[in-house]
Amino acid sequence: MSHDTHLANLFEAAYKPHDNSRAGSTAIHVSDLINFCPREYWLCYKNDRSYHQHRFGSMQDKWTWDIGHAYQRIQVERLMTQQVIFGSWKCRHCGLLEVGAQQNNRVCPSCRGKAWKYEDLGIEVTFPVKIKGKKMQIRIIGHIDFVILLSMIHGYIVDAKSIKAEDYDLLKVVALEYRRQVQLYMWLANHAKRKIIGTPRDAVQIRDFKFDAKHAVVCYSCKGARMKPIKPMLVEQDAKFIKEVESKIKELIKCLENDTEPKKICNAQYDQMAKKCSARTLCFGGCQGS
Repeated sequence: MSHDTHLANLFEAAYKPHDNSRAGSTAIHVSDLINFCPREYWLCYKNDRSYHQHRFGSMQDKWTWDIGHAYQRIQVERLMTQQVIFGSWKCRHCGLLEVGAQQNNRVCPSCRGKAWKYEDLGIEVTFPVKIKGKKMQIRIIGHIDFVILLSMIHGYIVDAKSIKAEDYDLLKVVALEYRRQVQLYMWLANHAKRKIIGTPRDAVQIRDFKFDAKHAVVCYSCKGARMKPIKPMLVEQDAKFIKEVESKIKELIKCLENDTEPKKICNAQYDQMAKKCSARTLCFGGCQGS
């Protein structure tokens, strides 16, 4: 086998494994809330089916995700030169996850190392549920790309996106899905029950930190050479959309506690939402899909 063929085969094998990052988790992620269906979650719970299935993305899809993550890293690393990043920092030596403002040359309190890797900022909100006398929780989780400091206790949320050069040139408004995602981040980060995941670098800062609740930014990066390859676009909070999401969560909790089925959202198993539903066959019957 020639070296080029050997290398191509290695890349093919590297992209074949499915994505296990969320499989088996009962948590609801921000991306799930964009078009959330209480019935899907309820059916998975009642039938002991995983709410998050294994994902078998194609090499094309996974390569696109890799590129997106790379552009996010570029944004973060460039902004770190300005000392304005608030987020999560993982010690490369011992794995300690700290949360707070960027601190160069900081000594890890656990292992005394100084090698830190930036991580997305994890935020969660839990809602108590009582089912047949047993207590459980529904966890809502969001992983924010990064937060820009306006002061040591105030900042705004940024969601990093990459886009093809030809689409970048025509870009006028933020895509609806991305707009909703960052609106959900604002809601989660400002929720009364919010918990920031990780060990605080400064307990007072974490306690008092305020995320802008009205405005956030979707920051597009161009996949190509441009005079200005980065385009930050402002997003306003949408109270109506957030209220709809909160109503769906309340419906789910009520149906779990009362053992009643949530209403259907899709009209048929071939609807756009139904195609990706973890409870598709449970909802509509038949053997198509999963």
